[in-house]
Amino acid sequence: MNNIEFSAWLESCSNQQAKAIRAVRKLIKENTSNLDETINQGKWLHGYIFYSKDSRMIFALAPKGTTKTTLHMMPFYGSKELQLRHQNALAPFLTGKSCIAFTNFSELPIEDLLNIVKEGTKVFLDRI
Repeated sequence: MNNIEFSAWLESCSNQQAKAIRAVRKLIKENTSNLDETINQGKWLHGYIFYSKDSRMIFALAPKGTTKTTLHMMPFYGSKELQLRHQNALAPFLTGKSCIAFTNFSELPIEDLLNIVKEGTKVFLDRI
């Protein structure tokens, strides 16, 4: 997805959500390689930004309601080790087995997210 498509997609988000989504996007793009970034057109999580490899979703990002942002993290979901290491820090934000919801990026445990994105993605891709 190019920056024009991304900017158009952000138009439906609140300013707060757009800021959070830009920060998560930057974190993912700077700490992973070779992930495809697309807007999902499928039945599940339709309209979310997908970060995927070989058509397998690794992360999904979107606004949630009018104030929150949601991030689905398959490396976290697929690794008991990552769950044990980061569950306490993510507990206030967890809304499912792989999903967090938050209002501001700055409230998140950034080091935990960084580890999940950077190290968890490598391990997850090696397994698929």
